[in-house]
Amino acid sequence: MDEQIDTPAAHDKRLSAVEERIDAMERGLAQVVAGMAAQAAKKVQEPSA
Repeated sequence: MDEQIDTPAAHDKRLSAVEERIDAMERGLAQVVAGMAAQAAKKVQEPSA
């Protein structure tokens, strides 16, 4: 059974990969929220029948 030794460098590399994924998710979420806000703003501007 191969046991991987968790070196600080390997740990840092995995941690930065996780941080990059979180950053990407945050950017995606910000775009979704911005899109929803734009839709809401459009609806507010439209005269209601």
